[in-house]
Amino acid sequence: MVIASPGLAAASAIGAYKALRGYKGDDAGFLVLSLTAQGLTQQYVLSLFYRRVGETTHDTLTGGTRVLSLAAYDIQTSNSKLHGLANFLKLNSDDDQSEQGDVLITTLAPGQYEIFNFSNFYSNGYAERTSTLPADISIPFEIKPGRATYIGNFKALAVYGRNIFGIYIPAGARYVVVNQCDRDIAIAKRKNTAITDVDIAIPDVDALNNPAFSTKP
Repeated sequence: MVIASPGLAAASAIGAYKALRGYKGDDAGFLVLSLTAQGLTQQYVLSLFYRRVGETTHDTLTGGTRVLSLAAYDIQTSNSKLHGLANFLKLNSDDDQSEQGDVLITTLAPGQYEIFNFSNFYSNGYAERTSTLPADISIPFEIKPGRATYIGNFKALAVYGRNIFGIYIPAGARYVVVNQCDRDIAIAKRKNTAITDVDIAIPDVDALNNPAFSTKP
């Protein structure tokens, strides 16, 4: 599918950074999600910005291409149907079902939080682009003492537009949010043995009415 970049804008000020992760209190809880990408052939960095509800400072959940590290992704499938020139040009990103990414585990203080924006950075070696949402949203989640909260698989799908020559070029990404708890929680528990009790809390991103987030490809 090749579409314009609905709901996306050039990078803008997100607000001040403040580390929320790594909370050391006895009442700490865990945020668990997977951040993966499908059909993104360029070097990319995906960042989801989150904060405590009612606050303006934020922290970041990040994933993306591994350039210098040989470590394997937590999640990696390769079933591209594209070949040759079609694969290079990415004429139809829906035909590329390859997916890669990681399960992210963040230790947080109990409380109410929200994902409110993102930053998607791309580079093909010749040009770079960063896109964010033009206005903040709210994808809420709650962290409870001693428990993990799983909020789903955030899968970034490539969005394409056309340049002045009519050639398709990367224009950002949109996120499909689905429940992959069986896969992701098993990975999370292998990565962090402190995770035992897990609450499944998949957000209804369709209610945002924002084309950058949906529950369907």
